[in-house]
Amino acid sequence: MAATASRFSGFVEGVLYRGREGHWAFIFHRVSGLAILLFLSIHVVDTSWVAYWPAGYEEAIGLYGSLPFLISEYFLFAAIVYHAINGLSIIIKDTFPSWWDKHLQANSFWKVIALSALCWLPAAYFVTVNIYNYHLCPAMGGTCGGAEPPVPFEGLSLAYLIVPVVSILLVAVLAYGGTFSPSTVAKAPRYVSVPGRNLETWLWLFMRWSGGILILLVWIHVLTNALLTGAHHIDLGYVAARWTQPLSFGSTFGILMLAVLHGFSGLRAVLTDYITGAAANRVVTVVTVLAWLALTGLGAYAMLAGVQS
Repeated sequence: MAATASRFSGFVEGVLYRGREGHWAFIFHRVSGLAILLFLSIHVVDTSWVAYWPAGYEEAIGLYGSLPFLISEYFLFAAIVYHAINGLSIIIKDTFPSWWDKHLQANSFWKVIALSALCWLPAAYFVTVNIYNYHLCPAMGGTCGGAEPPVPFEGLSLAYLIVPVVSILLVAVLAYGGTFSPSTVAKAPRYVSVPGRNLETWLWLFMRWSGGILILLVWIHVLTNALLTGAHHIDLGYVAARWTQPLSFGSTFGILMLAVLHGFSGLRAVLTDYITGAAANRVVTVVTVLAWLALTGLGAYAMLAGVQS
């Protein structure tokens, strides 16, 4: 009982800690990551229904077009954008630590917020258009658009060009303003001893590499399916057509393989911050690994089995 109270008080102290921008970035990154993992888990499960319960998938995708879900997309896309851009900032700082110091933390945080807002606005525009076309306009008795998706199926490949270009620009803006003075960089050690590799170091490396790759894959997936097509135009035929394209199938399968493991690795990191003790941490690791295997296996089975009509 005392251990539980200690963990709870530690959690409360962490939330109330007045660390300003650095602490805000830390909290926002974790909350957004957990929110994305929750949605990803639900999305993998309902998408897997195309292989063994097509009618259930049609019902689920219908819910994605409902007004409550469309409103929640404002927050979902905000979480995705912030988590990606702040994660990219973390990757840059981890890779080039001599560029940064604590005096740049506030500047870095507000730069991430500004970039996140800019990248979120186009997504918010498409969500607003969908809300108007499919809910507000019919309720007012008007003649509404939305009969066709914003971009025809054949034109969705443009996302494979737009997203890398935007990502390169984000890297440039995030890197600009670092401490590039020769005197500061010269103080950084040229050679750093590499510690022995264990589970934690391998997971640390995986989170950085997978995070960078997922920025491209997830943003392409969101842009093509949620924004340029929209839930109202997605059905079993759409999924089947997308999965017949090697590039689309490969990117979706890559998201499944990387994003689920990335998410559960992050969940494990969060839990082990508040659950102490070697035995308890082993339980957390085992549970998260089993959950990762189950969810990944379910999604992989559905994609390899294909859409059943």
